[in-house]
Amino acid sequence: MSPIEFTIPVLPASKNSWEGRHWSKRHRQGEELRQQIWAALAGCQYPHPNTPTPSFTVPVLVEIELHFPDKRRRDVQNYIHPGLLDALVALGVIVDDSAQWMALTVSAVVDGRRATTIRIREREAHNEDAE
Repeated sequence: MSPIEFTIPVLPASKNSWEGRHWSKRHRQGEELRQQIWAALAGCQYPHPNTPTPSFTVPVLVEIELHFPDKRRRDVQNYIHPGLLDALVALGVIVDDSAQWMALTVSAVVDGRRATTIRIREREAHNEDAE
């Protein structure tokens, strides 16, 4: 499967604000995030999400780039909450968000906007014979 890259025009809620919300509001925000991802995938000519078989059926590397509007200090790990990764699983993009199926890298960019860029590609197999 060829790598995919897409950008959603929002930042995920930080864990601090996510965990302090009522379950119904978290559910609604999770659905909105899923819709944003679905729309971004459709916009980049990605095969239709929600297919019965996940698009990537091998372990993947998920790279998340958070775009912030200002230089305030932030803990970028707090912006990666279950709703973001669960949306990728629910939409059938990846098999699972466990360590067996996914490696994750997170980076931040200050470029004056609020957005999230997600890149997904197959994780390279380690050559155990070379060790």
